[in-house]
Amino acid sequence: MRRHCTLIACVLLAAVRAAYAYPGDEVYARPGVLVDIGGRKLNLYCTGWGAPTIVLESGLGGRASAWAQVQPLIAAHHRRVCSYDRAGYGFSDPDAKPRTASRIADDLYVALRKAHLHGPYVLVAATYGAFPVRLLAGRHQKAIAGLVLLNPSPEDEELTPASSTVERIDSAGLNSAKTCLESAKRGALAALTPERERCVGAANPALSSELNARRLDLLSKPATWGAIVSEWSNIVHSAAQVKAARGSRYEFALTVISASEEPPFNGSDEDVRAMHQTWLNWDKWQHDIAALSANSRLLHTKGSGRVVESSDPAMVAAAIEETIARSKPVTR
Repeated sequence: MRRHCTLIACVLLAAVRAAYAYPGDEVYARPGVLVDIGGRKLNLYCTGWGAPTIVLESGLGGRASAWAQVQPLIAAHHRRVCSYDRAGYGFSDPDAKPRTASRIADDLYVALRKAHLHGPYVLVAATYGAFPVRLLAGRHQKAIAGLVLLNPSPEDEELTPASSTVERIDSAGLNSAKTCLESAKRGALAALTPERERCVGAANPALSSELNARRLDLLSKPATWGAIVSEWSNIVHSAAQVKAARGSRYEFALTVISASEEPPFNGSDEDVRAMHQTWLNWDKWQHDIAALSANSRLLHTKGSGRVVESSDPAMVAAAIEETIARSKPVTR
């Protein structure tokens, strides 16, 4: 997770700094529709009505509630929009198998079919979530009306040899997540302990009290940390899966939203220099992803924020509508 995530606070960026509250965000504090995908259940929240169906995929550490600002904006445009908790997150059952992008993509597609949401789909993904969504889109192109990617993680970022400094920063973040997993297994995150403060953090005043209480409860569970550790540990494998799947260009509309400025990084001068070198490749990687479709647009945010789904939800909603306008009719 170079550049995006380093210490454990970055891993939980989407979860701990989740969207500012909107009236009704407490819907994410309880299960939506639990869909059996074959011995496990995934939790879906679907609102609104109309075609195409918008499907929201969170970044690493994120749950459906990461879309708390975007989802109602899309539903207001008379669209059917669904967010969900990946396996192990929120109210979805954990998965004993390695959480690779390919497995996540398969889970999501089965859940959509079992929930009788047959498309056409516009897939929307943030950061790491771009990996499974790109695989799903490539495998089922004829069911896809469009693709919107928010600061998508580039596969080349994970597959390109990094400096020893960047590797050390990455390892420190993953080791922190593993430590939190062990703490959760011991029940140490369920009480007011230093471990809970480090791994879970304090309540977020931007969220409703009901969602805050549930968030703290969910982030203290081993399943949550197990999912984070499994996804992070397998991220190079996931990147390789995405790289191997790159072939002919997509036939549907694609929009990429990318940060326009380098994100701040707190660390030693050596660490800051190393992360800056990674950033220098960022714009090229984003252009490479946008080039996956002949019908594409590359947009830039106003700043360095990586969680555009909460920092500028109006931009995301507008990009989704514009992508739909550029899309071609899709047959199931």
